[in-house]
Amino acid sequence: MADDRVFIGDFTRKEFRERMEGGLIKAAIVPVSSTEQHQEHLHMGHDHFHANYMAEQIAKRMLPSVVVATPINIGVSEHHMEVGPGTLTVRPEIFCEFVFDVCDSLVRTGITNVLILNGHGGNVKPMMYRLDEYRERLSNIYSHGKMAGAGVNYLGPPERQGNSSAEDRAGSGPAMPQPGRSDSGAQSVNLRFQSYWDIYDPAFVFEHMVAGNAPGHACEYETSTMLHLFPERECTPHRTLCTARHCNPWSMRTVWDPVVSLSSQSTCTSLYCMHLACLSRVGAMMAAVCRCLWRTSTRAARKHTPAPRRVRR
Repeated sequence: MADDRVFIGDFTRKEFRERMEGGLIKAAIVPVSSTEQHQEHLHMGHDHFHANYMAEQIAKRMLPSVVVATPINIGVSEHHMEVGPGTLTVRPEIFCEFVFDVCDSLVRTGITNVLILNGHGGNVKPMMYRLDEYRERLSNIYSHGKMAGAGVNYLGPPERQGNSSAEDRAGSGPAMPQPGRSDSGAQSVNLRFQSYWDIYDPAFVFEHMVAGNAPGHACEYETSTMLHLFPERECTPHRTLCTARHCNPWSMRTVWDPVVSLSSQSTCTSLYCMHLACLSRVGAMMAAVCRCLWRTSTRAARKHTPAPRRVRR
């Protein structure tokens, strides 16, 4: 049976190390989303069901080049706290720093192409505000680690080594210094942030959706994709969708519109096709990232190697 594992947590240390040393892993996806109310009919895990699904499918289409980090399933959802019980939220600065630390772990492992794949609107502004800063900090960490001769560093900065076991310390490279200003010619880390719905074709959305809006919140789009991708999770006994005209995302007294029925699941199928189109586009973006990494690494190797060597592709 083919090995189609993509989540880092599903590998042993030996398996992951061998893939890194063999140059198989070129990029990583960090799924971020939320756990929050989605009206009376959808699960509070809706956002991370979708973000994690997208990340997994993208990585499986690009085996073995892409791995998926452990998903971050709680995001910035303060605006949902008063709507109903069950929403979990964190402060924007805490969320952003947590995401940074996960990306930092990947970079210190040797992965320099990282896509933060988002599934919750409340995470967008906080992350976009810090993205350039994080990209620079991660580039500094990576370039300093390379100068120190640590190709793969399992311990990281000295302040994080206090609780390391003797087994973990054995055979590790030199400690990676604290990040500072970027040095001239330093290799940069390719850090991207993308919400999976950003690359949906507006014309497709307008053509196939009654409300003409994606993703919205717990309305036509999210209910349709939930029913199609996760049919085992019953959304509502009426199996109907609410439209933008009759659904107020911030009201607990939703008026259901029986006009949009899922008996034929035509709406579901259309939106699922839109999901697949999004997967293809994000997958193509990740493929381009990997190709860029390969070209950059090849040029760097030829520049610094006295005798030209044949690069195995």
